Amino acid sequence: MRKILSFLFVLFSLSIFSDQYRYRVYFTDKPDTRAYEPEAVLSKKTIEKRRKYKLMIDERDFPVCDSYLNTLSADGYNIICKSKWMNTAVVGSDIEVISKLRRYEFVQDVKLVWYTGPVTKAEEADEDSETPNLSNSFSVSEKFQQLRMHNLDKLHESGYNGKGLTIAILDAGFCNADKIDMINSNVIGVKDMVVPALPDFYRSDSHGTNVLSILSYKNDGEFSGSAPGAEYILIRTEDVKTEFPIEEDYWVAGAEYADSIGADIITSSLGYFQFDDSSMNYKHADLDGNTAFISKGAGVAAEKGILVVNSAGNEGHKHWRRINFPADCPNIITVGSVNADSTYSFFSGKGYMRDGIVKPDITSLGNGTWLCDSGGELIQSLGTSYSTPIITGLAASIWEAFPYLSSSELKQMLIEHSSRYETPDSLMGYGIPNGYKLIATLTGEAQISESLNIVEYSYKGENIWSVKIRENIAINFPVFVVSTSGQVLIREQMFCGDNELSLDSLSPGFYVINVLVSEQKYPKLVRVE
Repeated sequence: MRKILSFLFVLFSLSIFSDQYRYRVYFTDKPDTRAYEPEAVLSKKTIEKRRKYKLMIDERDFPVCDSYLNTLSADGYNIICKSKWMNTAVVGSDIEVISKLRRYEFVQDVKLVWYTGPVTKAEEADEDSETPNLSNSFSVSEKFQQLRMHNLDKLHESGYNGKGLTIAILDAGFCNADKIDMINSNVIGVKDMVVPALPDFYRSDSHGTNVLSILSYKNDGEFSGSAPGAEYILIRTEDVKTEFPIEEDYWVAGAEYADSIGADIITSSLGYFQFDDSSMNYKHADLDGNTAFISKGAGVAAEKGILVVNSAGNEGHKHWRRINFPADCPNIITVGSVNADSTYSFFSGKGYMRDGIVKPDITSLGNGTWLCDSGGELIQSLGTSYSTPIITGLAASIWEAFPYLSSSELKQMLIEHSSRYETPDSLMGYGIPNGYKLIATLTGEAQISESLNIVEYSYKGENIWSVKIRENIAINFPVFVVSTSGQVLIREQMFCGDNELSLDSLSPGFYVINVLVSEQKYPKLVRVE
């Protein structure tokens, strides 16, 4: 069977890469959009999301003109992939045909995005700039550090871990992810934008497996993912064999697919700036959020209500030094890396501060991140690829608790509750977000204490909480339970020592228990199932 699969892989690879040249064709218009109803091109979930957040369904949601594609196909061009948002298609040919493609009256522009044969190699990074091996660099006891850095462990303890959210992972491949029980139980779909006919989706690169594990790993008492309750769609958009602009087209096509089926979040630990042909490279001046094809596509995804979270890149210590594309898109969350002591990681891509835009936006642990390799073993590694899914899980957990937030509101809340909000810079952006304080603000309890030395709370099950008051005075204490809107729903009196509080009368959701001791509130965020 293995030999048969290998043969099929080679066969499909040969067929998909038979073209010598591939071009991105920009079309002039979409003349037939009236022929489509929203239900024909978007899932019910996507349409409901647009209505919920009052987002328009516009021309960009409808497909590229079929008659244009049919004409190109009839004239011998292979249609590789399409983008309805950008109104483009990538077509393949055995010969150079830019001038011929430009003669079509419906073609606005043409750009070469991939070819075979000799290329002018891009400049290599300095030899001494490679990232170090992490073996024995960190203690195994710190496996929960990547959650604790954001108080994400407290959100999980309160019952919020991304349930009800759909996260699309755009990556290079998901080798063996289907064989690792601790990470694959919430995968609801896969899509390959690079080689759609590949017989075995789970045989490609393992980078996406690492990312998935940081998000979805089931809490086993020793390690937990950042959003183990979410559902996942795995989308391959990176071709690891070559580096050409066509991968931007695959990425945008993957983002469109994620949007069409109702994904709430796109997490991407990919980025581009230099290619196998150095004449195609981007320049620092292009880091404006509106030049790179992929950055424009990421911006549309954000406009469509998706929270897009992308890595800053690992070029901070190399020749490029800056963030990559689409990390420059102003409407997405760009994630840099910090060390375990919350200081800047030397490799994290440097951003900028201009026109009121700060990049990167926020940071997380990317130096010594725990993840699962393709063999199912927990290891540590480094890179903004791995700080990014931690932030994605934090966002998913908060969004589960407060689904009325729009994606742009959630992005802003994460920024405002980060460690360097008042003093951002181009290395760490606004710093490290604190999810617990963010939720405390949203519940109107901004002063929630994180170490309760007077009142101790513990969950007993079946929506019953134990409340232990340590103040040794013979009076009673008022206790009240508040909803996220600030409404007091339960009022009781408690005494020193152990007390029980039942929340069974409340609807499922998020609440704050307050015990008032000597005019000081001691709150606790809780979830009613």
